[in-house]
Amino acid sequence: IRLFKLDARFDKATALFKAKKFLKAAREFERLANEDKRSSNIDRAYFNAAIAYNKVKYYDSASRIFEKLVTDPRFKNSSFAADSLLNLAENYKLFFYFDKAITAYLAHFNRYPDSSQRPYVLMQAAILQENNGDYRRAAATYERYATAFPARKETPSAFFEVGVLFEKLKDRGEQRRIWQEVIKRYSSQIGR
Repeated sequence: IRLFKLDARFDKATALFKAKKFLKAAREFERLANEDKRSSNIDRAYFNAAIAYNKVKYYDSASRIFEKLVTDPRFKNSSFAADSLLNLAENYKLFFYFDKAITAYLAHFNRYPDSSQRPYVLMQAAILQENNGDYRRAAATYERYATAFPARKETPSAFFEVGVLFEKLKDRGEQRRIWQEVIKRYSSQIGR
């Protein structure tokens, strides 16, 4: 009977979400997850709650849950962990917690080698590092991007940005190395 009640409440929360009653859905999903710690759907309930909180711009509540899904050992192997970490990074960025966002983006890149979001998270980390004025780390991250994703259309621009950052750092040796490599790798694409 208990399992039936939980399934019925999960269905109710899902119906609320589909009806775009996101705050009610978030609260119901979170209540479900908090009340039954043994359920096999606890991570799904928490994730759905966090997504619903994001939809109504309750970013603190969403981030609290995403963080739980990322840091609580019960969810280490959850299928929602990677998306939770990405959403957490996005929420950090939204509220100008750039160091936390960078850390989360890089953690996602390192932890989830099969994620389709790897190019995005690495590029976001590099952009935030650059915007923070951490040019040396940004240059390393852009170069890492160029190495990890040589065939992506953004790669020549990312690699070129490495040279720009070394110019800002007045590191002529590294700047020269990068410009020579840009010419070697992308000379056929320049001016197109």
